[in-house]
Amino acid sequence: MFKRSLIVAITVLSCASYAAADVILGTPTADPNLQDCVAFGCAVQAQFIYDSSYFANPISITELQFYNSFEDPGDAFDPSTYTFKLATATHDYLTPDAVFANNVGADVHVFTTVAVGSGLIPSVFSFAGAPFLYNPALGDLLIEIDKTGTTGFTGFTDYNNDGFKASRVFDLGDGSGAAIDVNFAPVVKLIARDVTPVPEPMTLTLTGLGLAYFARQLKKKQSR
Repeated sequence: MFKRSLIVAITVLSCASYAAADVILGTPTADPNLQDCVAFGCAVQAQFIYDSSYFANPISITELQFYNSFEDPGDAFDPSTYTFKLATATHDYLTPDAVFANNVGADVHVFTTVAVGSGLIPSVFSFAGAPFLYNPALGDLLIEIDKTGTTGFTGFTDYNNDGFKASRVFDLGDGSGAAIDVNFAPVVKLIARDVTPVPEPMTLTLTGLGLAYFARQLKKKQSR
């Protein structure tokens, strides 16, 4: 009985992993009153902070997906070079700092840099990048978008407001400086891939015991 239990324990623990599903932050909406130009139709810099309670487990983010559910014929991308950064926020979404650098955790990660032309904004669009491992136990998620060559107000994308546990810090580049909005941020879907944890000491111990047991059994058979 012990032998069978040991083998089962080794199998289960050795194959353990987190099945990380995609996470959508907010709800896409065709309400034109719930759209905003930051960051794909205006602004030179923007940060969005999303509450950690939206995440059940760590997630390896491989793609960011945004929405334009109310497709105005004139909605177009602000042509610019977009740099996306991901990090654990140093401030809770309820208390973001007006100084961009003060919101960024030490694990800041350049996700991708993309040159975006002035084409129309589709109903769904996304940006893939270098995977970022986010652990909600360490704080809220921060998404930063920095732009160069911005031209002004060109289009809008889906946002959520009341009850949405998210905030934004943004600079329109018009000399007015940074502004803050709490409970107002873009809807974004985080495309994930599975996160396999480092084996815990107990897992390694049981695996070692199992291998030792099989080695002894093999030696017994060979000596008969």
